[in-house]
Amino acid sequence: MQHNHAAIPAFFVEVEISLPAVIGETVAAAAITIAVALDERRNGGLRPETRQRGGDLVAALFNLHQKCAGDFDFDAVAREYGKRALHTRYTQLKRKLNGSCPRACDYKFGTSQVSDFGSTGRSI
Repeated sequence: MQHNHAAIPAFFVEVEISLPAVIGETVAAAAITIAVALDERRNGGLRPETRQRGGDLVAALFNLHQKCAGDFDFDAVAREYGKRALHTRYTQLKRKLNGSCPRACDYKFGTSQVSDFGSTGRSI
């Protein structure tokens, strides 16, 4: 199979992300969205976009769970890789804020970022 490299921009890099990493990113996105939703609710009301994002992420987790049925312990993978993804996001945001603790509204991570992940393998 030959590739037409002229059609690929020079900055294009193909990255393969594992299924556990996708699960972890989805868990992290859902957790962040829940935190944002709670903050919105406490401060005047839940926005429809946040409600929709939360529903989409729960649906994405359900679909991932179904896709992985029987291949490995989904709950254990979701917990472990979700913690890793949350830790990474928190550390990045804290660094960006020069060591200050991030506010809930600083987390802007939605389903579009999760859907950008692809996976070809199921190995942990």
